[in-house]
Amino acid sequence: MLSLIDVKCPHCHAQGRIVTPPPGSIIVGPCPECSEMVAVFGGRVLPLDKGLMQHGTTEEKKRHLMEVLGVFIEERIERLLNQPPAEPAEDKQPEAAHEEPAAPPGGLELAGFDMKPNISDQEFRAFLSGEMDLLDNPKAFKAIFG
Repeated sequence: MLSLIDVKCPHCHAQGRIVTPPPGSIIVGPCPECSEMVAVFGGRVLPLDKGLMQHGTTEEKKRHLMEVLGVFIEERIERLLNQPPAEPAEDKQPEAAHEEPAAPPGGLELAGFDMKPNISDQEFRAFLSGEMDLLDNPKAFKAIFG
């Protein structure tokens, strides 16, 4: 089954869904709404300079991508090293039986949203009751995947 993630363009803030990219991959392409260039990497949608990515030399494109990805990685490392140490797992007990565990620090973050690693029962039911039927609908497919 395809796994989809919500994304948000850092240029125009349009929202959509894409197939979850493989871990460690970098996807570079235009936003379907504003045509500005973005990179999807490490659970984030990062803004790119469209003119540079379309008309720059290979070296300029490489330098630009290294800068954008470097800033992203530096922020993640800062967040990782500035977090208080995690408590041992056996000491943590959920306060209520129905409470879902919090996403791990530095977990999947995409388009400014912290995402839980698993879908909820409500999300699963919503998928079964309507979204699953959209997989075979060419118009819905085009709306989601462009």
